[in-house]
Amino acid sequence: DQESQDQESQDQESQDQESQDQESQDQESQDQESQDQEDEKQSGEQEVPKDGELSRTDAERLLNALNRDEQDIQKRLRRQLDKQLNTEKNW
Repeated sequence: DQESQDQESQDQESQDQESQDQESQDQESQDQESQDQEDEKQSGEQEVPKDGELSRTDAERLLNALNRDEQDIQKRLRRQLDKQLNTEKNW
């Protein structure tokens, strides 16, 4: 059945893409953590924030983490949209 083979092929491609995206994201996260550590070493100064405040480096780390999460969510949403568009029949 050609139709089921096409669907299986699309499913496999989607899984492969998700796997590649996850590996890429993991590598980016590791690279970012390394960069953060290097930046902290280079600054040489340990900021002492007041109670209830974040240091500049902690705030930057938090913003970077939020940015990576947002990018991941956007990728997942795009993949879902692509799946929906690809599964429609073109009669």
